[in-house]
Amino acid sequence: MSAVTIVKYVFTACGCGLLLGGWLWYQDTRSFVDSAMVTGGTVVSFELSNSSKSRVSRPVVRFRDRQGKEIEFTSASGSYPPDYEEGEAVDVLYLPNKSHEAEISAWFPLWGGPTILGGLGAVFFLIGLSLFAFGSRLEGEPR
Repeated sequence: MSAVTIVKYVFTACGCGLLLGGWLWYQDTRSFVDSAMVTGGTVVSFELSNSSKSRVSRPVVRFRDRQGKEIEFTSASGSYPPDYEEGEAVDVLYLPNKSHEAEISAWFPLWGGPTILGGLGAVFFLIGLSLFAFGSRLEGEPR
């Protein structure tokens, strides 16, 4: 089995897996958004995580649920420098029966993950498909 044959199967399979993962993540997010309540919250601090290559600052947000209970959560997405300022008001989505499952109502915290995963899946899948379409030409060329 040639290297091109192995690569075309691996890339196509990885692409399918990433596309499926992105689609499932999208469906989960869509379900969350459809079921969630919207309320106002405030960025109270930041959780800073350092790695050898990058720094990420994730906002910690406080809000009150419909029962008046004060809830604090850390956003799943972050950036450096931070996208928000301490004390900034943000819209929050949360599940009525699971107030601790909350997220800032903005595009990237909700849709960034499924978009990135789906985009990577599309790239891998298209490379795999192109190797299926044109791989025989690559295999037949003299080295």
